Amino acid sequence: MKNKIIAYVGAFSFPFGQAASKRVLGNIMLLQDLGYNVIVGHGGGAKEGVYNNINHYGLNELFSDSRGLVRLFNIIFRGGNNTVKWLSELEVKPEYVVVYGGYYHFSKRILKYCQTNNIKVIFDLVEWYEPSQMMGGRYGLFYNSFLLAFKYVYPRADGIITISSSLGNVFNKKKTVVIPPLVAIEMNEPFISESNMLSLIYAGNIGNKDSLYEIIQVVDQLSIDNEIKLDIFGPSEVELKLKYNIQELPSSIRIHGKVKQEEINSFIAKADFTIFTRPDIHCNRYGFPSKFVESLSLGVPVATNLTSDLGQYLKDEYNGFIVEDGSKQAIEVSIRKMLKLSLEQKKIMKKNAIKTAQENFSSKSVALRKNVSEFFVNIIDE
Repeated sequence: MKNKIIAYVGAFSFPFGQAASKRVLGNIMLLQDLGYNVIVGHGGGAKEGVYNNINHYGLNELFSDSRGLVRLFNIIFRGGNNTVKWLSELEVKPEYVVVYGGYYHFSKRILKYCQTNNIKVIFDLVEWYEPSQMMGGRYGLFYNSFLLAFKYVYPRADGIITISSSLGNVFNKKKTVVIPPLVAIEMNEPFISESNMLSLIYAGNIGNKDSLYEIIQVVDQLSIDNEIKLDIFGPSEVELKLKYNIQELPSSIRIHGKVKQEEINSFIAKADFTIFTRPDIHCNRYGFPSKFVESLSLGVPVATNLTSDLGQYLKDEYNGFIVEDGSKQAIEVSIRKMLKLSLEQKKIMKKNAIKTAQENFSSKSVALRKNVSEFFVNIIDE
């Protein structure tokens, strides 16, 4: 087939810097493998670059050169103007524009431009936000701008990519395809430790999505009679103490704070297990934990409770452990199972983790390639 052009646009950093960066990069690798020529118009500064044969252009949709209320105003009300200008100036127009989310004015401007110029527009959606996740809450500009886009713009697109099946079910099934978080790195043989110490890791921003306090308590308790440690990347020691009203963190808990996304993988890969739990709330049902995929791709099994589509991929004692819920009792049950594992059993689970990632979260996944290929062909044929 002639290499059709896809322009992937949105208010995200590229190729690194945000969770959205990884999401977009993984999707692009899949689309490239399917034969599409993908260019990126991202939210960073106004400069051009090439990464992994991907031409990308900074369109300043993040408005990083402005501050405070001015920046917020620009993001909400001026978003999309730079992207439309860039699209209109392209000598060769794309057959598709894939938009990573976008607030109301941003998404509406892109939709209008594409419809006017007979370009197929697709929205890539990864969240169904709750008011508590956004600045200003229920009555804030961000939440209401998202809500307007969710109700009145996204459904008018030619197609919708969603990160989970639950989110996909919100829209017309004929127009949607599920693409879970994809691996944007080359998968290698897993790191095998010869230490008897059980090494657990948590990497992320705790926010409202993850429950970490109970894990800290259980690790502290079990460390009295067992060799166990928990490395935490993301939140600082001060943030953890304030959030959970902790006076002193035990020696079994090591806090590393923020680490660049392009560097965190080397730390995760050396752990025995990634561990996190999530409450059964709206945003966790419709999203998908990217840390689950990232961990498996590095050969690190995952211990967590089942939210979103995790039940399709997490197999107890195969590529991780299913934690019954976020309680201390349930977490302790799973960690005690880990403590009983031999080095050989850990090695097998690490290899199973890689295998799961290759079969389900990679651009080489046969089922995923088929679904996405049919989705794009059907859109252009309509």
